[in-house]
Amino acid sequence: MIPRGGVMMALGGPAIVLAIVLATTTARAGDRTSMLAADAERALRELRYEDAVGLAERAWQTGDADPAQLRDVFALAGRAAGSVGDEDAARLWFSRWLCLDPNAQLPGGTSPKLTALLAQARDALGGRSVTASAVRNEHETAIQIKADPLGLVVAVGIDDKRIKLTDGFTSYVGGSGNEITLLDRYGNVLATVTIQNFISPAKPALFARPSTWAVASGAFAVVGGVALYVALDAWQSIRDLNNESGMHQFAETRPLEQRFDRFQWIARVGFGASAAAAVVAAFAWSRQEHIVVAPTGSGGSVSWVQSF
Repeated sequence: MIPRGGVMMALGGPAIVLAIVLATTTARAGDRTSMLAADAERALRELRYEDAVGLAERAWQTGDADPAQLRDVFALAGRAAGSVGDEDAARLWFSRWLCLDPNAQLPGGTSPKLTALLAQARDALGGRSVTASAVRNEHETAIQIKADPLGLVVAVGIDDKRIKLTDGFTSYVGGSGNEITLLDRYGNVLATVTIQNFISPAKPALFARPSTWAVASGAFAVVGGVALYVALDAWQSIRDLNNESGMHQFAETRPLEQRFDRFQWIARVGFGASAAAAVVAAFAWSRQEHIVVAPTGSGGSVSWVQSF
């Protein structure tokens, strides 16, 4: 008969061992990039350049690298590829590195051949690198990839969610995080972007709103139109009386002339004031704040604009 405590130890032992194995496996899975990068660095020091390139590529493909690790992997792969004589591959690896770090430099004493390849990659990019913006209003977060010369970014990470991009743009409803991550095709983090909160501009005074002057312009135009109609009616009546002058006296035309003079001046003032108000409305509209967030996939734009 096995003692009860012995049974517990017999059952608990394998469980403890299994837990240790799982914990070790998880830890190693989270550090695969560093392990492979270290192996690639060792291969590079030992002049095993092709092995170094292969290990660096495997490190990239693990998909668990952060931006600093990814920069190291790209730089290492570029050095190894350039050392083995594959200049095109070296320039591509260096270009990936520069997309994440535009000011990247090789260590002092590096072979002039490698520094020349890095310079060529830098010139080809023309200073471009991976850049993005994220702006949140009360409803959603709009994310735009502003520059991505090599098409490295394929998705963004926000609130533990992976969201694919459409033509460099996506939006996410809700969310409470303060940052997003830019992810490559393997899931590595290329960069981290801080989310900016959209702040509505202060409401301008009544006289500074384009809507105020637009309404005023319309009102003056209506006044001018009515006055013009009355003036034209008076003018037509005067012409009719002149055609029948033998049957009417001057006293009958005098009130019509006074009405015509008065209302034609009112029409002039009304139309002039309408034009002036329209100019002020256009100026006020041009001065109000327009905030463009990001282009949509269709090539248009999504804008959050404060209008009054």
